[in-house]
Amino acid sequence: MTVGETVKLIFIIKQLYPDKNGFEKMDKDELRSAAEAWAMVLDDLDFTLAQKALKAHSAHSTFAPSIAELRKEAVNILDPGVKITGDEAWDIVLSAVREYGYGRKQEAIEKMPEAVQPMARRWFDEIGMTENDSLGVTRGQFIKSWEVHADRDQLEKQLPGGISEMIKGLLEKKRLNALPEAEA
Repeated sequence: MTVGETVKLIFIIKQLYPDKNGFEKMDKDELRSAAEAWAMVLDDLDFTLAQKALKAHSAHSTFAPSIAELRKEAVNILDPGVKITGDEAWDIVLSAVREYGYGRKQEAIEKMPEAVQPMARRWFDEIGMTENDSLGVTRGQFIKSWEVHADRDQLEKQLPGGISEMIKGLLEKKRLNALPEAEA
């Protein structure tokens, strides 16, 4: 979004939330500065998408949105797929472990929804080795891990354009620096 479009967005926020927007006591110069700051961190969003995000936010909140809330709504608009809960992911992986066993782990993982596959790769063997009377503990650990994974994924999607790629590049560089000479 441009600064001009951000000014329009802030004007809409002021109209939707007349007494609770954070902009109500700002003069023209302060509003312009606020719009420039917002535009800097929303520059990768299309104005139409930002308006839709504001519309979605206003449907469930009586308070003006923060930048983070607008970005979250924008991600939800762009990726409206059904979110899998930790319980659902557990059931998918547990069923696959029981149906396919160790020998067909890769085949089992490939049949799972894409969103579940990374966690299945990490937990498949652990679940398979867990005794039935200890499955409750493993299930709790899996679900907690799933929630952390889902939160991290959501936050990564909310990052402004370019930031996510920069972080991935730094992590890859760190990984390469940690490898022994022969593997790099």
